[in-house]
Amino acid sequence: MNALTPKIKNGQSGDDGNHFLRTERLYVQVNPNELATIKAHAKNNGYNTTAQYVRQQAISAGITDNPVTLKRHYLECEFQLSKIGNNINQIARIANRQHKLDRDILRTLKTIEKDALLLLVEAQKKVEGIE
Repeated sequence: MNALTPKIKNGQSGDDGNHFLRTERLYVQVNPNELATIKAHAKNNGYNTTAQYVRQQAISAGITDNPVTLKRHYLECEFQLSKIGNNINQIARIANRQHKLDRDILRTLKTIEKDALLLLVEAQKKVEGIE
């Protein structure tokens, strides 16, 4: 088995989560209909290239989530959770200052804020794991 050589920069199709040069080739022959189907699946699943799609299918044992798409989703979740946390924090501050919400509502808001922060931390960890 050959030693892995680290990449200096990403290729033309961008960052796909691989940090090593790909030096080995695998040839697969398909008929025109199969090729069209594979290309359509790659495009429909958000892959930049057919090679990325085929590679991910082959090495993931059937788990076909696109790492680039996953990262985008996690970042969007992180952004939305951050907004939710900020809004809840603002509500809690106003409620504390004006004493207009009862303690049960305030406790519920604080629980939601805590859960949102936990989800935010989890999303951040998953994003960092993909990079």
